[in-house]
Amino acid sequence: MAIRTPERTRRRTPLSRERVLDAAIALADEGGFESLTMRKLAKELGVEAMSLYNHVANKDDLLDGMVDAVIGEIDPPVPGAGWKTAIRQRVLSARRVLLRHPWASRVIETRTNRTPVVLGYMDSMTGMFLAGGFSADLGHKLGTSSFTMGMLDEGAGNYDALALGDREEELGTNISAGAGLDDAGVNLSALKEKLDPSLALYADVIERPTFDPKEIDRVRKTWIAGIAQEKAEPNALALRLLPPLMYGAGHPYAIPLSGTGTEESIASLTRDDLLAFYKQWLRPDNATLIVVGDTTLAELVPLLEKHFADWKAPAEPLPVIEIKPAALPAKPRVFLVNQPGALQATILAGQVVRSSVGLDAWNFYLADDVIGGQFSARLNMNLREDKHWAYGAYSFAQQSIGQEPWIAFAPVQIDKTAESVVEMHREIADFVSGKAPITEAELAKVKANQVRSLPGGYETGGAVMGQISGMITYQRPDDYVQRKQQIINGVSLDAARAAAGDIHADSLTWIVVGDLSKIETGIRALNLGEVQVIDDNGKPVPVK
Repeated sequence: MAIRTPERTRRRTPLSRERVLDAAIALADEGGFESLTMRKLAKELGVEAMSLYNHVANKDDLLDGMVDAVIGEIDPPVPGAGWKTAIRQRVLSARRVLLRHPWASRVIETRTNRTPVVLGYMDSMTGMFLAGGFSADLGHKLGTSSFTMGMLDEGAGNYDALALGDREEELGTNISAGAGLDDAGVNLSALKEKLDPSLALYADVIERPTFDPKEIDRVRKTWIAGIAQEKAEPNALALRLLPPLMYGAGHPYAIPLSGTGTEESIASLTRDDLLAFYKQWLRPDNATLIVVGDTTLAELVPLLEKHFADWKAPAEPLPVIEIKPAALPAKPRVFLVNQPGALQATILAGQVVRSSVGLDAWNFYLADDVIGGQFSARLNMNLREDKHWAYGAYSFAQQSIGQEPWIAFAPVQIDKTAESVVEMHREIADFVSGKAPITEAELAKVKANQVRSLPGGYETGGAVMGQISGMITYQRPDDYVQRKQQIINGVSLDAARAAAGDIHADSLTWIVVGDLSKIETGIRALNLGEVQVIDDNGKPVPVK
């Protein structure tokens, strides 16, 4: 809802760029950015339309300014926080900001001229990618992969954490490390004229991390605080709880989706645990080096030989992660998590679907775009645009080598929680059963949106590196980038409809986070499936 002020107050307030952007954001929040026009904006501000151009040059400048303002709402990194903690905090903050402004992600994708504010988020040139990731936690303590990768740049070679940071600053370089569901990576961004000493530092981080016990204890404290922050944020909490419920105990993906582990597992991690994981997984026979930038093999290979020639694989064979198919539940399940005093409820419904490996994954991605993957998708049009019960209702499939987790989610006003569950279930059931199948027009629209967004995936070095790493992880052909548009456009209506059938409405696992004193009775009355109350660790709460 836009905040409106009396006409007299508007006239007294001088028009400024900040005021124009604030009003534009409020209008976009209310009706979506498609409905935003300069004439409508002028009417909202109580000014002549031409006066707006004293503060925004044109519509593109307006949208760029709106993007900058929204990104400016994301909490800045906490001074002194480790890389992994800082990234996690920013991701959680960004998620909250995008829930406030559901239109923003699509506008960001359309901007072809990146402003300095946006460019601050895009920085990478060289990446060492390793198989494993969160799924390699199996057999280790939860969170070991992420924590180990996060410790690589907290001291290496002859540098402690502070000295390493100082050396990066001297060289104008940045080294970071982290893990995903199926892989991990160590990234280097460096100036060409400083590539040799930057690669020397990069090699220290990869080959000679110190895992200083003092630094481990320091990072551990902020890490555990980050887990507590995840539990305090309803969407993040639900994403911690849902994968173990979908995949089942013992599955490599039955972990919090953030990969951060639990307070207990992180508290118990020792230096020996990190060294064991490092020796097992961070090895040259498990690594692929990707380089993007102004260089050639003739320039690069001698430098790599200079700094990495001594990096040898251990005698022990590389472990193999066995990712077995997870069985679907025989009937729907509903899990409730109490957040006393919450003003809204967060609803998630999830199920495992097909793997990202194989080009037929696009059949499902386009089907997902129709049900919840885009602003104009069915879930959002229903719960946000029609009912006005939610800031946004979406769905996504997390890419993975094994079965992907498909998740639909909606933060809704708390007095409409049960009604929102009913609408989400109906939309999904009708979509997958054939009662309301994908139409030709819907498929054409989501194809066009995907194809038009393709150039944005190659605008920066980091974006190109991300595309290449995805090709490696998910075993895509070398000409995948050239064929991607053809693959998307080649998905037939029958194929998309069949892929929608990967979702089984009667096998969904539901999680609802909110004030149970206000929502539990209504949800139980739906008789959607067995209802169980769990705590923020996923453990059953005894019935009082």
